[in-house]
Amino acid sequence: MNLILTDKCTNSCPYCFAAQEMSKDLKKNDMTRDNFNLFMDFIRHSKEYVEIKVIGGEPLIYHDIEYVISRLHRSARIKNICVMTGGIAKKNTFDMLLKYRKKMLIVFNVNEKASYLNPQHQAIVLENIEYAISLGYHVCIGFNIFHHGFDGMEIINLCQKFGISHLRFSVACPIYGSMHNTVVPFTEYRQLSSRVFQFLKDCFEAGIEANLDCPVPRCFFDEQQLGLIAKMHPQIINRLGKCEPPLDVNYDLHLLRCFSIGGYQDKKLTDFHSFAGIRKFFIREIDSRLSQPTVFPTCKTCNFKNSCNGGCLSNNQGFMNNPTKPQRIQNVLELAGKGNEKEAINRLEEECSLEDIDNLILAQLYYNVGNSEKALYHCRKALHESKSMELSQKAVKLLKEISTTT
Repeated sequence: MNLILTDKCTNSCPYCFAAQEMSKDLKKNDMTRDNFNLFMDFIRHSKEYVEIKVIGGEPLIYHDIEYVISRLHRSARIKNICVMTGGIAKKNTFDMLLKYRKKMLIVFNVNEKASYLNPQHQAIVLENIEYAISLGYHVCIGFNIFHHGFDGMEIINLCQKFGISHLRFSVACPIYGSMHNTVVPFTEYRQLSSRVFQFLKDCFEAGIEANLDCPVPRCFFDEQQLGLIAKMHPQIINRLGKCEPPLDVNYDLHLLRCFSIGGYQDKKLTDFHSFAGIRKFFIREIDSRLSQPTVFPTCKTCNFKNSCNGGCLSNNQGFMNNPTKPQRIQNVLELAGKGNEKEAINRLEEECSLEDIDNLILAQLYYNVGNSEKALYHCRKALHESKSMELSQKAVKLLKEISTTT
């Protein structure tokens, strides 16, 4: 869960995926103490244990930062506090928050020196990293790859200088629907991947564990590269392909699935009772619109289409115009109700990730058209994947009915 304290930043990263959302208003918008208290009430009532990433804009310029960190630190429901900073902040902010360092990780987003519009900014960032470490903070470096000629060794050398053995990196994501993205387009991923692979190899040889933030498509690396990455950085393998909603709570308590998708759903934190409920909402209303990735022509026939959405959802142009999964299921049921059961089966099997209810519907449809073998298969599959006792009972009932007629 990402908590956005302010919409303004002290940096101007050329690839910023938050720029569109953060520039909607020229004035600086901060989370009020009342809204933050509502956020804390939500955490207490949701009865879930969470990690909070404090972000912005630049969270370290937020006027009430000590109050926020102190309350997050006291909460038994919050396991860890991760402060995501661009590093351009006053040193006394680190002094002020020192008493809460036990539960904190500070991730400094560091760009290559040539990427800073102000040449002095990287020096300020590096001074603040050194100062935070001298105070005893746990520090990590984050690095975003947004152009073909990036200098990975510059970042690796900084990690070694500061004794940092864990690095977070991303291939910068586009903003969905924007015509002004300044990142490497997915059409050029094949040219970029070799350089990213060399960067990961250099990290390994330098004793640095690289962790992937936003996912890339499963086909970003070729099979030989994947095999070596699995040996060097096994934690990266499970980050390929699909992205679970990270969930951003904006300063006004409006919810974003993520910055790349933006505010396509006008919902606030107070519309829900738990983080699990928010995740289900975004998966249903946004993620489920993508039945299979549409990034490359080969996506439709790819063996991994069930476990990949092409990396960032924003790589899939126009997918937000698709119906949600519940709407597609309803369309299938309407087809079946009109006697078009074979067409309904074909439509449903186009789903790239069949879940328990989908398999149960398929089982019933195959049973209706006299294909008992496939009916049994999908019914058993629904039973094994069932997430509720009610669905399990329906599957058992249908299994008995199929068995007695075959």
